[in-house]
Amino acid sequence: MKNVKTQKWLTLLLVLSLCIFVTLASAEDDTNLLGTGKTHITIIVVTSVYDFPTDYEVYTDEGNLLDALLAVELLQGEEVSWGFNVTTVGGITANYDDAGEYWEILHFVPEEGHLPLEASIANMPVKDGDIFTFSFVSPAEEDWE
Repeated sequence: MKNVKTQKWLTLLLVLSLCIFVTLASAEDDTNLLGTGKTHITIIVVTSVYDFPTDYEVYTDEGNLLDALLAVELLQGEEVSWGFNVTTVGGITANYDDAGEYWEILHFVPEEGHLPLEASIANMPVKDGDIFTFSFVSPAEEDWE
C-alpha cells in the first residue's frame, strides 16, 4: 500500500516537473503579464493533473510573495490563527471545509527542484527570477491511476 502511494506521488512530481519544463522551455502567448514593478517572478498555477499549467509573469516592488500576489489580485484568502490561508488562485477556489481541497505552494530552486516555502507566504521574500508553483490539491484526484 505504501509503495503504491509512493509511486503515485513520484508520478505526480514527474508530471509537474515535465509541465514546468515545457512551460519554461516555450514562451507561449497565453502567459499573463501582471504588475509594473522591477522584480520579476513567475507564478505557475497547476489546477489539475489533467490540465496544462497557467503561467503568470508578475512584476512587483513588494518585498514578499503574499503582498506581490495580492497587489496584482492573483490570489485571495484569509488571515487565520496560523497565518494566511490561500483559498483562491487565478480565479480557482479550493474548498477545504467541504471538499478537502487546498493550494500547495512550492518554490523552484535550481539544482534542488521544487521545495516547500522556507517561510509562510507572508514572510517569503521574492527575488528577481524566482519561480513559484501553486498546485490545486483535491482528494478526488489523489486516487487517479
